[in-house]
Amino acid sequence: MLVSNNSDFQATQNRAFCYGDGIFETIRLQHKQPLFWDLHLQRIKNGLATLNFEQPDRLYFDHLHQELLEKAAVFAESNLRARISFVRNQGGFYLPQDNHFQHFIQLFPLSTNPFPVYEKGLTLAVAQSLRLSCDKLSNCKTLNGLRFILAAQEAQQQQADEAILLNQYERIAEASNANLFIIKDKQLITPALTEGCIAGVCRAFLLQKAAILGCEVVEKSLNLSDLAQAEAIFLSNAIAGLRPVAQILDIPNVYFGIEKVAYLTQNLQKLLPKG
Repeated sequence: MLVSNNSDFQATQNRAFCYGDGIFETIRLQHKQPLFWDLHLQRIKNGLATLNFEQPDRLYFDHLHQELLEKAAVFAESNLRARISFVRNQGGFYLPQDNHFQHFIQLFPLSTNPFPVYEKGLTLAVAQSLRLSCDKLSNCKTLNGLRFILAAQEAQQQQADEAILLNQYERIAEASNANLFIIKDKQLITPALTEGCIAGVCRAFLLQKAAILGCEVVEKSLNLSDLAQAEAIFLSNAIAGLRPVAQILDIPNVYFGIEKVAYLTQNLQKLLPKG
């Protein structure tokens, strides 16, 4: 279902269609309420600023939140996935004529509850055909997802569930649709934002709550040898939660348990708002 706040949308003139000129936010709704709204809001503001969009006032974001609730209210399902796209106004070619923007909201039902406990681990493979850059766009969810699309296809060709993307320095950046964490010595270790990964909302939530969970968070550079020595590995995103990793094809004969990820997930569930 697509709902838009602009009935005059024309793909041939839209800068998202022509140039990928915008950002998007993917939000999980539980009981028709957006989870981690403050964290999503901060990432939206950071993304708009990075792309030099005109900065809206607080009233705009209040209206955006209300619009999202109104769109969610028409669904029978209480668990939903929202995608909000922010697109620069039409005009110009590579150099835009206008830095104001429009937003578009899409909503889809979800069949799972937030942060499910997974009984099976993922198989990962390193994407060999591309690398992520470490620059001002790296942390943004831009409308250009070609690297992640190609990485996911490459993983599928290797019969893996997800791809690991390396950065320009041949270090771990993230997975094809999630941030990556390892568990070792009661530490949650994840690539720093300077390593080229998206600033994930679930990642930020984990960083905020690590002390409550009895863990120390370490943000640093990681390579495959660090992953090989991990006690457990998982992928995090705001829709799927924490997905454990069982195997990385590029690290043969090493298998990772999922019990510690399940335990962490169960403790995170206790921190979610109740319906």
